[in-house]
Amino acid sequence: MDDTPEPDPPESPPKGRKRSTDKELIERTEIVRRKLLTGETRKAVRLMITEEWGLKPTQSYWYLKQAEKEIQEAAARSRDEWLAEHIAIRRDIRRRANDQSDPRTELAAAESEAKLLGLEVNPKDRPPLEAIFALIPAPLAGELRKLLADPLQPGADRGSDPG
Repeated sequence: MDDTPEPDPPESPPKGRKRSTDKELIERTEIVRRKLLTGETRKAVRLMITEEWGLKPTQSYWYLKQAEKEIQEAAARSRDEWLAEHIAIRRDIRRRANDQSDPRTELAAAESEAKLLGLEVNPKDRPPLEAIFALIPAPLAGELRKLLADPLQPGADRGSDPG
């Protein structure tokens, strides 16, 4: 036997020929909510309500509105929890990638985590050279930065071998 308390009945039931019981309202709203969450269109759900339950279109809109309200409330309540879970997943991916010496996967997970946290840098905001450096391995990028930062001395020939 399930000990979870039953949710409160919806605020105002739809008006019609026969009034539904509180239990029917809750069950029907749950059915509509599940159908919406599994990707069924509002139109398909509306048709199901009117055809299978014999309700008027205005009543079907009421059930859709009620189910959507419940979905929005659930999403708002647990957004922080979902964010924490996804960050934890990405950190685990980074840890495993590091353990397996897989820098590409580790970097992809780090970038994904940064995006979730709102730390992502728009590539258009970077100087063009920095955008290129971001695509190559960090040690190589560091060496290139050093070479580009070191001004050429007049008369110095860097590329040729004396002799």
